[in-house]
Amino acid sequence: MAGGGSSKELRVPKVNGTTALDGLKEVNRPVSFKLPHSNNNEETETSEDDEIAFCPSTGHITTEQLLDKKTTLPHNSYSASSIGIMFSHPSLLLDRNPKRVSKFYRKQSDLVENFKKDSTAIKEHRRQREKGHSSEQSVEDYMESKMMLLEGNSNSEKAFLKSASTNSKHNTPAVRVKKKKIKPSRNKSADKAARWLAMTTLIVNVSLAVAKTAAAYLSGSLSIISSLVDSAVDITSGLVIWLTARAIRKRDPYMYPRGRTRLEPIALIIVSVIMGVASVQMVVQSLESVVNDTVDPRVDIVSLFIMVAIIFIKFALMLLCKKFDYNSSVAVLAQDHWNDCISNTVAILCAWIASNYWVYFDPIGAIVVSIYIAITWFFTGKEHLAMLSGKSAKPEFINRIVKVCVEHDKRIDYIDTVYVYHFGTRFLVEVHIVMNPDMTLRESHDISEALQTSIESLAEVERAFVHCDYEYDHLPADEHKVV
Repeated sequence: MAGGGSSKELRVPKVNGTTALDGLKEVNRPVSFKLPHSNNNEETETSEDDEIAFCPSTGHITTEQLLDKKTTLPHNSYSASSIGIMFSHPSLLLDRNPKRVSKFYRKQSDLVENFKKDSTAIKEHRRQREKGHSSEQSVEDYMESKMMLLEGNSNSEKAFLKSASTNSKHNTPAVRVKKKKIKPSRNKSADKAARWLAMTTLIVNVSLAVAKTAAAYLSGSLSIISSLVDSAVDITSGLVIWLTARAIRKRDPYMYPRGRTRLEPIALIIVSVIMGVASVQMVVQSLESVVNDTVDPRVDIVSLFIMVAIIFIKFALMLLCKKFDYNSSVAVLAQDHWNDCISNTVAILCAWIASNYWVYFDPIGAIVVSIYIAITWFFTGKEHLAMLSGKSAKPEFINRIVKVCVEHDKRIDYIDTVYVYHFGTRFLVEVHIVMNPDMTLRESHDISEALQTSIESLAEVERAFVHCDYEYDHLPADEHKVV
């Protein structure tokens, strides 16, 4: 491993054109890399980081620390001596910690599903690229055939056709070639949904803020007023997110050659700070009302109806945003709507209890709602601050990138280093591959560029860089400066 934990350094050998993992696809048994033997003979307890493996044929559980006690299949069966198959072994681990076992297999199942989605996305991306290239080629072939048919025509007609065939692609629509509409990618549809939902949320929040103002005026409840402050900040956050999405879409290619997608986490951090300050201010106001003995909530049927209607509308918006929660902006909107559902429910309950039973329930409810909102947005801002700082991706996503590299081309001998880290809300990927030193520049370039395109076809990846080498006997720090 190199890079301070932000990378996974791998060297996966390929023998006879296939990787050591290819031979394991037909065997319904778990695979694990061997661990080095311990020098002492003392028994070690199973830690939380030990990988658990399940043997389908026997229903037994085993860990990697017991791997040296298992027999392995012959070396020539799988083309690599460092990989073995773990057979059945009695273990009480399942009875000791069944939740951890269930969590492990849930993660593995999700990883397999992501593998399938990645393969589908890469194939679809290649198909669209091939379709675009074939459409351009068909236009050129059409022009060449017309020139051959009009061989006996005047020089002016031939000159026109020749100029049309050599012009840029902006002039080719003079030839009527019917093209099918290419289905927009997941990234584009998600960005479009984010803009639409941001505008819808802004309009709904303005309408609900007006209704909540009426409810706060009629009831005089601090809990409802704290909910009104939350709505006012929601309007600000919705406006910021909408303006951010608009700024990302409309960019200057000379000022921002790789886009302005980092505006998104910056905007969300700003919203988090605003929400935190507003919540603290509401806590102070609630405490002042208790000290000055100015608490006098009165909740009537009109205020109750307004708050219940607001809760239902917010819940519907949350369900709508959940359909597009793979976009970070939409995920924040969904979280915001869910927070509003909880805060509004607590606010109306505390206000109603205070007006009928105990008056101090109202400021208590306002303080609880404000603290909940402040804590929620604190963790949201912390998460996006880590993204801006270049935090490493989770191991599950790094495994997905490694799988794409391993299965890309048989001419790749080794995968030297893989870096996957945040570049805003999405990831920047750096891959170092090793190929035959006698390979031509054209072949190595085509393989590297195709791998780069495949990695960038994943929705979570913003940019990918592939470096090809002929040896791996060097450190990552030998190629780049250490920062």
